[in-house]
Amino acid sequence: MTSTITPSKQTIHKLMNDILGEVAQLVLNSKRTMPAHFMSNGDKTKTFCIDSDLIDAADEYEMANEAFFQFSNFLPQQNDSIMFLLLLGEDIMIGTYLLGKYDQVDLAETLQQELTEVNLSSFKESGKEFNPSALEWPEAQSYLNHCRDFGAMRSTGNS
Repeated sequence: MTSTITPSKQTIHKLMNDILGEVAQLVLNSKRTMPAHFMSNGDKTKTFCIDSDLIDAADEYEMANEAFFQFSNFLPQQNDSIMFLLLLGEDIMIGTYLLGKYDQVDLAETLQQELTEVNLSSFKESGKEFNPSALEWPEAQSYLNHCRDFGAMRSTGNS
């Protein structure tokens, strides 16, 4: 007779938090200094500069293009707030992609909230001007949600 061990809700919650924390750290520790569309690292072009075997080079290339080229479809104006939203969208996209590789895409909204808070704090500390109400623009929300959805789609190969 075989027995199945069912993990407790506390164990499942800890595992989800561990994965969420790992993905957030990978994304936030990126050495990316500008949009991924313009970054290269070794033989990779258009890279998020995240060192992980989970990221397929072709997916990374496509996500960097998607984040950059779709951006103007959602937010055509240019200012520091817009640059913040572009970089945040990239972080959300690659973070959701990594969650998908752990089969944890359901944590994407939580990751999006955490990345938004950390990036907002970091951007403010850099001394750049940013209008926090930009996060409430319908166009900004549509762009960030698009980035999250595209990252999830690429992680499962459904693109």
